Amino acid sequence: MCQERLALLGSCYRNSLVISLMLLWLRAVGLVGQAVSIGGAIFAVAVVRPSHASDPARALDRVLALVTWGALLAAAAQAGVLVVLARAMGDDAGWPLGAVLSSTVGVIGLIRIAVALAGAAVAHTLRRHPGSTTLGALLVSGGALLALTGALASHAVGRVDGGVWSWPWARSTRRPPPPGWAGSSARPC
Repeated sequence: MCQERLALLGSCYRNSLVISLMLLWLRAVGLVGQAVSIGGAIFAVAVVRPSHASDPARALDRVLALVTWGALLAAAAQAGVLVVLARAMGDDAGWPLGAVLSSTVGVIGLIRIAVALAGAAVAHTLRRHPGSTTLGALLVSGGALLALTGALASHAVGRVDGGVWSWPWARSTRRPPPPGWAGSSARPC
């Protein structure tokens, strides 16, 4: 009975609709964490920190705590995406975790996790040293890198041919646009 339930559950994870929904929700959670991290970093550095001396309520500490949790949420969501992809490609023999992590999606995902964890560490350190300009610049730069890796991760998931670092605009220069495309400058002969 228990083996039948596990087999049924395993087939559910291989269903493309369920996988798509799981990936959609995980990416949405990751974007929420990314938005909280980036927005909080800019708010902390540009708005709250200049008024820090007159703020007895420790608003900067609270905002930086929120930035830390946002970055950790983005990292956890990206790790979840990698786990779902590994589970979706796996079978009863096991999960091809090495294959997933060595793919473009895996490499970008690991870089995104590292950037998010570094951003969380910088935000946490800035809570202890609120006057550091260098840490403030690192925090905002880390937020920009988190946005960049988010875009790369989204494009990497859409690539199935194994092309590494293939940008969308580079693809459009290699292939002619479809006929009738409104933005096409190519005219049929």
